[in-house]
Amino acid sequence: MRVARIRRSFARDRVEFLDASGEPSNDENVASDEFEKAAIEKLLRGEAFVDEVITVKGNPYLRAATPIPVAHKKCVLCHENYAAAKEFQPIGALVYTVPIEWSHRRVTRLAGPH
Repeated sequence: MRVARIRRSFARDRVEFLDASGEPSNDENVASDEFEKAAIEKLLRGEAFVDEVITVKGNPYLRAATPIPVAHKKCVLCHENYAAAKEFQPIGALVYTVPIEWSHRRVTRLAGPH
């Protein structure tokens, strides 16, 4: 089960591509857990961002999804399967899984002293 694989791999941050068109070119790029399925549905309805905080082995993680739209007609030069998609229609999503403590430390370090 993919969820078990995800939970075992939570040692570091991760970004995954998911198909939202219903016709994935790679079978591994489909939503496979409840968060991913719900995120794809919400992004297709027009939401710009979907997120939730989960806990794995006592550690908090941010799971977030953002749409990948057909931004230009040029996109279909390489991705012919999206020729029927309307401009800016989500055809996929990036799903991020990031340890919250790691994110906080990184943001603090990038922001510098106050």
